Amino acid sequence: MYANLVDVWHTALEFTVEFAVSLPAGSGMADAVCVAWMKVPPQVAWDLARLLSDHVADYESEYGSFTPKSPDEQELS
Repeated sequence: MYANLVDVWHTALEFTVEFAVSLPAGSGMADAVCVAWMKVPPQVAWDLARLLSDHVADYESEYGSFTPKSPDEQELS
């Protein structure tokens, strides 16, 4: 599965993480299509956030730091 967009929201009991793929303008479809989502309890969301942070730090150590682009700056493929 490939996703180039992610959205997160929460309730008192769970976090929802939705992964989507943006589509080219004029394709006749919605701007993005959900490809997967997961619901996790707060403890798992905290663990996931920590793991992602650790892996981003490892990535930057190996490949150099980067500054993510805002959605307006990204090119849609």
